[in-house]
Amino acid sequence: MNHNLKTNPNAVKELLEFNALTIKACLPSHVKMETFVQTAITASLVNPRLNECSPQSLLIALTECASDGLLPNGKEAFINAYKAKGVMTAQYQTMVDGLIKIIMQSGKISTMFAETVYKDDVFEYGVNIDGQHLKFIPNLFSENRSKENIKCFFAMAKNTSGDTVVEIMTLSDVNKVMINSKGAVDSNGNIRPTSPWNNWFERMGCKSVIHRIGRRLPKSSKAMELIERDIQIKPFIKQSNHIEPPEQVETIGEEFITELRQLATFTGSDTAKMFGWVSSKTGRVANSFEELTQQQFLILKEQLEIKQAEKIKTESSLNLDHQLAS
Repeated sequence: MNHNLKTNPNAVKELLEFNALTIKACLPSHVKMETFVQTAITASLVNPRLNECSPQSLLIALTECASDGLLPNGKEAFINAYKAKGVMTAQYQTMVDGLIKIIMQSGKISTMFAETVYKDDVFEYGVNIDGQHLKFIPNLFSENRSKENIKCFFAMAKNTSGDTVVEIMTLSDVNKVMINSKGAVDSNGNIRPTSPWNNWFERMGCKSVIHRIGRRLPKSSKAMELIERDIQIKPFIKQSNHIEPPEQVETIGEEFITELRQLATFTGSDTAKMFGWVSSKTGRVANSFEELTQQQFLILKEQLEIKQAEKIKTESSLNLDHQLAS
């Protein structure tokens, strides 16, 4: 781990300043650079662990957030910090308001929202020939508005033609999503303290039901891409009531590492930028040659061989020019 980064309380701010042009290039026109930067800095003050994250993973998380046009304020989006192989890693996640914001950008949805239904709330749902019908009256003064008293989650949307769509998920449905969500639970099946599922379970439940209803709504290609990318499932093997640790991803061996090192050296490639690029492309953070998967190796090898061929061609052309000149 980079201990200097760990002890630097301004790591996020400095990274944003150093990569300002990259972040700004990712932001859509309706999101101001100043607003995004200030929100990200505030997020690092609320969650100081972000300052401990590897620069590559943090930059990837922030650029993904910027590219989606969302603010990392805990409502539209959230940057999580967790340890992966002993390295503090940043992970970008959309939240309820962010998903709704992007889905509604299609211009085909007039109203959309998601709610948590608790024990003392009035909740009635039915379907007949005229469509889906739902009645919801929250009891805001009840003392039973806690995770233990959740009955279900629902999302409702109305498109511009007036049709209403309803989606409902039970607490059991949402718990299954949580257990299979990347970085949500540890090998013993306990929610990780740093996971948004621990701090904002209700919001994550609403987000889950929005994912489900989002597949049934007219939406932009951007919204569809976000929904598909946002559902990050990790492999679990269940035996009785015991949850096994997630399957380990096999990394490349020394022979492949040596091959990549030689290509990177020959082409003069910046390895930090190289790891950041391939991590962003594959959705899996790798901060060193030893952490690369077979998929990442093949992607990097292809790109480096292209650079190698271009360099050889350029050098051959220069040598020929020199020979002709002499």
